[in-house]
Amino acid sequence: MSINDRFKSMITDELVAAFERICLEQYEAILGGKNQKYNRLFDEVMIIRDELKARGERQVLLPLLSHKNRQVRYQAAMATLLVSPASAKQALEKLSHSHEFPQAADASIALDKLADGSFVPS
Repeated sequence: MSINDRFKSMITDELVAAFERICLEQYEAILGGKNQKYNRLFDEVMIIRDELKARGERQVLLPLLSHKNRQVRYQAAMATLLVSPASAKQALEKLSHSHEFPQAADASIALDKLADGSFVPS
């Protein structure tokens, strides 16, 4: 079974748990300088985001905007920008001011690109 099929077969709560777990693994990969692992995990996050989008259920990630881990908060904010722009932007702003790098820088860049129109959530 492909990774896409595995995620498609999950119920929504399982997808949220997988999203959180993968983001936590991303965080560890960042700390350990494991770029290939991070990139593989990033692809998995995107597959889950796409699956939730196809189901019209991205809002289920909103509780993760207040997660204790900054990578989870960042990815949840990016995933929910279209369905809850105010909440997602607020999470990105808070993260960008936190000085918790590299996520603070990523959040700041995302906010800048939103403001200048070079990034439009889909």
